[in-house]
Amino acid sequence: MTKDPATLISCAGRLTASIALVFAITALPPVASPNVSRVLSAQPGPTLVLEDSIILRETDDHPIGQPVSLITVDDGSFLIADGYSNSVLHFDSRGRFLRNFGQKGEGPGEFEFVSYAGFVAGDVVGIGDDHAFELELFELGSGAHIGAVKMGSLIEAYVVRGNTVWFVGIDTESSTTLGAVELDDLLAAASAGGSDGTTLSPDRVGVPRIYTENDVVMGMLSGVTFDVREGVSVVGFLASPSLLIVNSSGAVVDSLEVPVARRRGLLDEEEFLGMGRGPESTGIWGRISALVKVSHDSRGYVHTVHQESNYDPESRQMRATFFVSSVKADGTRACPDTLVPTSDAGLAELTLDGDRLRVLDQRLAGSGVRTVVRTFRIDPDDCTGRIK
Repeated sequence: MTKDPATLISCAGRLTASIALVFAITALPPVASPNVSRVLSAQPGPTLVLEDSIILRETDDHPIGQPVSLITVDDGSFLIADGYSNSVLHFDSRGRFLRNFGQKGEGPGEFEFVSYAGFVAGDVVGIGDDHAFELELFELGSGAHIGAVKMGSLIEAYVVRGNTVWFVGIDTESSTTLGAVELDDLLAAASAGGSDGTTLSPDRVGVPRIYTENDVVMGMLSGVTFDVREGVSVVGFLASPSLLIVNSSGAVVDSLEVPVARRRGLLDEEEFLGMGRGPESTGIWGRISALVKVSHDSRGYVHTVHQESNYDPESRQMRATFFVSSVKADGTRACPDTLVPTSDAGLAELTLDGDRLRVLDQRLAGSGVRTVVRTFRIDPDDCTGRIK
């Protein structure tokens, strides 16, 4: 898959730039000891079982030019945030185009720079505008614009559970990364046009030390991802090996590491802390694998997606590969680093929902490009790394 380096960093939603100094927290030790981690890392990754493959039927007026995120709706339909048109495209479960939300612009319901972060809650669609620092809300069924809510920090992911909208980013004043708001309050704030002063800002869970002590790391590697299930959150940072386990009150109660088998892994903490500006930092993407997605399922497994990027100097393009891993939350079993099959026609967008992995991929078809959404079931009981 190819992408201009600047586009890969800004649009893929994993490598945001928000330079600041923040205060440190003390990380808890990983659940598995180093010896256990080494044994687990020798195992193959989970099997990926293909369950579905849907071709999205783009129209001349609404092509998918630069997909930056994929959101699956409860009815099986898909929302695609498109960086080329600065809009969100809605396709039904059979791949037929339904409608679009927003367009490029600075007016109500328009996007200066459509975000990779968004959500669906009932009949409400929420998509960020990362230049205007606003969350735009629309009606799912009609596409009508409801209103917007200000973001105090760049929000990088949302999870909806019941009537609560959870979100993560990095608040540079409080040094926190996780927040939550009731959907009714969000809708009221959007309908009020921002006059009530509501601002989305994370207010719990501190960031790891490497971010607080090196502004280069904060600026280049500040991506955050998470999942929430039954009040328990799993929070992961792009440049930290530890996933934080957070209870319903926002307290970090444990941590978990995903063993490295086939992916590059990360620099050690001291290398990150000593990283300066210049070629050393700009070349970091060719040295690490970055955590971009995390989920946990009803069986007690935590699933992750890591991305690796390689710059091709001849084509002056960036290529990306992705690895899926599964780890028991108690650290007793791990299946690391199954390589996800993707094409070379464009940068794939991946989502995790429990033990389901969805891959939006663009593939060459005749003289054009075809956009396909594939759904895989992640099977950590079969640690063979196979694709079925």
